Amino acid sequence: MLRGALETHLKTQVGALREMPFQDFVVSILYMVHGAAGFSNLRPTRDGGLDGIIFEEGCGIACYGPDQPTFTKQRKKITDDYNMYVAHWKAQYPNWRLFLNKEPSPDHFKLVNDLHGSGQSVWGLGRILQMIDDLSFGFRRRICKSLQIPEELLSSDFVQMVLNDLLERPAPTAPWVKYARSAPEIEAKVIKNYSPASVDTVLQQIALTAAQQMEVHAEFTSMSVEDTGHLKARIVSDFAQAPGATFEEKFNSLAKAYGQRYNYGQHDEVREYIEALLFHVFTQCLIGLEPDPVQPGTGT
Repeated sequence: MLRGALETHLKTQVGALREMPFQDFVVSILYMVHGAAGFSNLRPTRDGGLDGIIFEEGCGIACYGPDQPTFTKQRKKITDDYNMYVAHWKAQYPNWRLFLNKEPSPDHFKLVNDLHGSGQSVWGLGRILQMIDDLSFGFRRRICKSLQIPEELLSSDFVQMVLNDLLERPAPTAPWVKYARSAPEIEAKVIKNYSPASVDTVLQQIALTAAQQMEVHAEFTSMSVEDTGHLKARIVSDFAQAPGATFEEKFNSLAKAYGQRYNYGQHDEVREYIEALLFHVFTQCLIGLEPDPVQPGTGT
């Protein structure tokens, strides 16, 4: 589910949309959910009381972001459009759904129930946000951009989602995590754990995900000590069970497994955050071999 600042911004921005901009917004989400073959926008033509059709559900949709503050005026508009839908579309598309730019009031539920026989046919702001939350990262990013919501809020929300999901999984019973007193010099640890041919590439990946690692670190530090320990133990346990004969193979296997769990759209931005999470754990010396200690006076 959407969390924190991102949820607040979405509620504010979507709730502020009125009339045509709200209709355009809902139509764009329905295209993302159902695809061009599964949804049709009727507004450019004479719509007959509908703004669009969801073909697989046999459902006509009406979008209502009213400027009118009183329910009496809202009732007339909704009722008039519904009567037009009944006259032109109901025989072919018997299901009907009303989208509102706010949470429905008891009056909205009663009106829709009186018109269509089910108050469940009215979807308010909460249901719209749920549709957004169910979309892939790429679509959510597009929505946030269209609403001028800072992209870092979406990124932070994704990191929180991954960490919360890991926290919900049972904590390992074995003492997997060995906490280092201080993080080792990164290049030395990469050299210790990766093949010579991979060292430069891995160091570049670590550098390129530095900003994302800082976000991951910020989420870690905002957690309780108990949750942080649980989370680190969970990741280290997953690493220990990941297939592979070498550290590099196990690291890549775990990155792939997390990608399949959290990045079903295969988006580069999400892949970078998954790598950042694992690199953060790696650089904190929770997985992988520690580099050889530097001999005093030798620099090696």
